[in-house]
Order: sequence, then structure tokens, then C-alpha cells
Amino acid sequence: MMRGKLILAAVCVAAASCGGPGAAPIKLPPPAQSSGGEVKISQYGQPLTLTGQTITLGQGAPDATLRTPANRDFSLSQLSGKVVLISVVPELGTTICDRSTQRFDQVSQELDKDLVVLIVNDDDPAAQSRWLREHHVSRVQLLSDAVHHSFGPAYGMQIQEIGRLARGVFIKDRHDFIRYIEVERELAMDPIYDAAAAVLRQLEQE
Repeated sequence: MMRGKLILAAVCVAAASCGGPGAAPIKLPPPAQSSGGEVKISQYGQPLTLTGQTITLGQGAPDATLRTPANRDFSLSQLSGKVVLISVVPELGTTICDRSTQRFDQVSQELDKDLVVLIVNDDDPAAQSRWLREHHVSRVQLLSDAVHHSFGPAYGMQIQEIGRLARGVFIKDRHDFIRYIEVERELAMDPIYDAAAAVLRQLEQE
């Protein structure tokens, strides 16, 4: 099974976050390709601390127990043998989290119908249920880490200072190995949607 390295280009903050239209963009380091305490992240430039175990490319995907919007337990191990994209967002109902959720919903519609797209965050199941009633998405599945607090430590995505999950993307293949990791070094950044979509298209062919 081929596991080619993915090279991520440097990204920059949108003009609205850089002093308005015409302002010079602020160059940021590329997103991290691992998670856990060694990854340096920030929120509007203020340093934050990630906690939990370090996840690296090629390792087995950890299990975690989450809660569905219907308030039922769901374990990631139930998706063994499937290609799964996990988009981790701090808080639904905010601009970037809503945009990324809807964008990954669109990406999933263009790919294999067996692809599973999960949106994981710390909103409680009732809040996720309200969000689903107010937004049109057809393929993504929302899961909450607010009840068991299992995902954050297992995937190294818990933010110590604010008690929420960091922003990032994980993709596992049908053999349950992690094939893509993107942890945003600045919470106010979108994921690199095209990079994640390219990995999903590659995994469709394997």
C-alpha cells in the first residue's frame, strides 16, 4: 500500500483578519502533520496548548466514544474498514466551523458514497441537533465529545486553556491507518480543503 508524503504549502490569514482589504497577508507556518502537545497552535496570535496523545501519519486510528445528536453513544471503531474523514471543529454556529462543515459535505457528495465524513466538536448533542435543523447538509455526521471527553485526549486535540477541541482534519483508510493529518496552527484558519479531497480521491483508487 503506497503512503506517499503530502507536502502542504504555506497558507495565510484572510484579508479580514489582516487589517482589511488590501492589507498584506500574514504568512503562517504550514498546518501540522501530527497532533499532541508538541504542536504549537494559537487563537488570534495567543498561544494555546494541545493535550492528549500524539498522532502521526501511518499509525492505527485510535478509537473514541462520542455522542450523536440523538444522544446515543457512537464508537469510531464501528467504522473499521471504511475510509473516514474526521473534521474537528471548535464550535458550530461560528463562521469557519460552519463553512468547513458545509464544504466537506460538498466534497463528500463528489466522492465514493461509502466515504464517511464526521464532524467532531465539543458542542453538546442538543446543540448539534439544533444546528442540523438550521443547516442543510446531506452526508456529514455530527458527533459530540462533550459527554465522554474521549476524542480530544485520544487524538491529541484538546486545548488546555479553553476546554475545546482544536481545528484539524484526520483521514483514515480502509485498513484503519491514518493517512492524512492537518492541525491548524491558528484556530481562525480554514482547513486546506483541496489537499484533503486529493487524499480522499487517492484512497478511492486503493
